[in-house]
Amino acid sequence: MASTPLNLSGMFENSPSAAPRSRERVENIPVDLIDSHPRNTTYVTETMLDPAFRESVAAFGVLQPVLVIPNDNAAGRYYLLAGHKRLLGSRLCGRSYIPAIIRKGLPPGLEGIYITDTNLQYGVQNMLPSEKCRTLWEQHQSLKEFRQYCRTHAEEKQELELGGKVFKFGHLEKTREALATAYGLTPTDVQRFLGLHTLSPVLFECVDRRTLAISAATYLAQLPKEWQLEAARWIPDKKISAYQAQQILFLYQNGGNEKGIKDIVQNTQNDSRHKITGSYKISRRMLKSYSPYLAAMNDDEIASILKAALTLYFESHPLENSEQRGYNISEEAV
Repeated sequence: MASTPLNLSGMFENSPSAAPRSRERVENIPVDLIDSHPRNTTYVTETMLDPAFRESVAAFGVLQPVLVIPNDNAAGRYYLLAGHKRLLGSRLCGRSYIPAIIRKGLPPGLEGIYITDTNLQYGVQNMLPSEKCRTLWEQHQSLKEFRQYCRTHAEEKQELELGGKVFKFGHLEKTREALATAYGLTPTDVQRFLGLHTLSPVLFECVDRRTLAISAATYLAQLPKEWQLEAARWIPDKKISAYQAQQILFLYQNGGNEKGIKDIVQNTQNDSRHKITGSYKISRRMLKSYSPYLAAMNDDEIASILKAALTLYFESHPLENSEQRGYNISEEAV
């Protein structure tokens, strides 16, 4: 008989509706004894709480228990794994206690999986790039850790539910693809964000403000910290093209001196050729194969239609596509 997959989603309801019966013991514990887990990567704020949710918590309390583990470093205290909104709502409404399921003896990696899956279910597209990076990196490492544990413990369930999708551990060899499938990303997106985990905080702030494109940050993240800090000194308003970032990386890889970063930035920042992220030529023959209506149009008419279509597309996907294509304020595309 097939075993039931390890299901995380039941712990992550945003609504305080009645929880299904659990075979696990539920205890009421003081909210002041629950701390944020050290591996938590995102933080819930008051503005993220729905007014109806707060009204319900104020009137009835939290009905769906949060998930905690004992804090081994502080007797009598707990780390929160799931239920960040419920805990914050209880605190804001003046609730002294909250129902909780206390888990003990979790296998290696499973704590990180619990935490990051609930964070990602809040909506990966609504996260800042730094939050995406930290969360995906933490879950990627936790999955690898838990998968390794399961290889030597056959009694553990060999299926795991992430983002509402069930994966067999035997199929998690390509963890990046599994994360992409679970959370509606592409493997390229996942790879890009995982690669940013070594980016310095000062540069990550620029990525979050969208003054530094992810395409450029990907190159800078491969530099040692001292080179990244030197780059941050000379990048005007922390704006730099992917071409410039690539040249800085080449300088490092070829044994150059970090003082050369200034020359790369100043010698290319006014060169319009390096402000072009990419240009694409589409043959008339290819256009005809897609639409017979374009065959009778001249080049200007076709260019106008394509420009309008691209403008409409990028306006409807402003954040995702600016990240994927590498555009920022200092770059232009043709």
